[in-house]
Amino acid sequence: MQYNNAFIVIIFNNHMKNFEDIINNLKEGTREAFSIGDMEKSVEQQHRNRIKDLEARAKPLHELVVSQDFIVKKVIIKNYKTSISPHSEHVYGGRSSTYDGGYIVETSLDVQPLQKRVPVRKLLFEGYSGVRAGDKIRARISCFNEEHISNQYGGASRTYYFPRALQKIENVIEIEILQNGEIVRVERGTLYEEFQKPKD
Repeated sequence: MQYNNAFIVIIFNNHMKNFEDIINNLKEGTREAFSIGDMEKSVEQQHRNRIKDLEARAKPLHELVVSQDFIVKKVIIKNYKTSISPHSEHVYGGRSSTYDGGYIVETSLDVQPLQKRVPVRKLLFEGYSGVRAGDKIRARISCFNEEHISNQYGGASRTYYFPRALQKIENVIEIEILQNGEIVRVERGTLYEEFQKPKD
């Protein structure tokens, strides 16, 4: 069988074009792979830098307690009924079982700070308090902001705590009732232990 030289050249050129397309596709795929890999490394580095920054600025909870003295103007004690719904008994699309969880007590104190620069006007205390209007108290206030950061590989997130300025309404972990400069009664809230310095 005889082939025209021009026909053979056309076939050869077509094969070369296909071969070049394959090479170009391989090169493009390699560039994309490197691009995705570089992007992943960049995200990981940003995440590590973010954690390093948070760790540098964060404080332990026991360093985020502020003490201030107040005169109590008004006291309100509230009882709240609680309920429990076990996760194992959740019914999706229906009504889950709930059980009586008892009561919790919160004491709300309207106060006047003894230092003018202090903006606090209301203190919230988790628990019952024997404080009365007119009492002078020293309140230990949990004063912080928190930030949660997730683990990019799964698992539990981490929480970091940072100092902040006092606000109009604050939560109290401990109340000292003062008379003639002496402490006559100490009351500690349910979260008091979380703000204590760990023992060595």
